[in-house]
Amino acid sequence: PDIPAARDAILASLVAAASTHVSASIRKMALQALTKFATIWVPTAEQTAAGVPEPVPGFTRFAAETVAAECCVRAVLRGDLDPRDAGCASTLGEAVTFQRVMLERCGDSFARHLVGIVLAPLGLDADVVGGARVPSQTC
Repeated sequence: PDIPAARDAILASLVAAASTHVSASIRKMALQALTKFATIWVPTAEQTAAGVPEPVPGFTRFAAETVAAECCVRAVLRGDLDPRDAGCASTLGEAVTFQRVMLERCGDSFARHLVGIVLAPLGLDADVVGGARVPSQTC
């Protein structure tokens, strides 16, 4: 069997569910799965500096560029999750958790990526989001 192709199909399905599904609980579960993958497959900054290879090559970039951008930022800014609803609020919390995991694992490079690459094109600059000004590469 083609394991990378199956993995990519599963990840694409999770991203679609996390970013556009009409049910907040489905979005939350998809984000929880993506967060779990990030805790396993994204090496820490220290591991990266020590030359430890990514367990799943390309996942860190995918997590920063696709999951963080599409599921945690654009999906939230779209406004189809009502934070007054408990289920939607819980889903928003999962989006924050994913970003926290990425920040913990990648450090400042993820923060710079988020501010410079993801938020800047949406008209949200560093003054709005809290500090880092230098766009960088993905973690």
